[in-house]
Amino acid sequence: MSFSYVVFTNSDNGFIKALLKDGFSHCYMLYIDRGKWIVHDTGIAGSVVFTLEDISDIVATSTLIEVETKKSTGLFSLNTCVSIVKHAIGVNNPLILTPYQLYKRLL
Repeated sequence: MSFSYVVFTNSDNGFIKALLKDGFSHCYMLYIDRGKWIVHDTGIAGSVVFTLEDISDIVATSTLIEVETKKSTGLFSLNTCVSIVKHAIGVNNPLILTPYQLYKRLL
């Protein structure tokens, strides 16, 4: 069993940002491994993975929820930040499309 964090934050999503809840326009994964934080940020533009020693900036400007990491068994998903996070944490609900919907589901 492995635990990680889902980070909810604002992002520049172009025209679609107007349709998303303020503070919940993007989400990504945050893991800890051997004392370093691994950031896995994926969305329409691509995927970025990097390490951090301190996440105080992220904690100060974002909402974090600790979750158990398990693989999803869904067959189809869009290439969005929400789909990638849902797959990583095992949420198979196809009706969860926005970061805020995912946030409410995880609460």
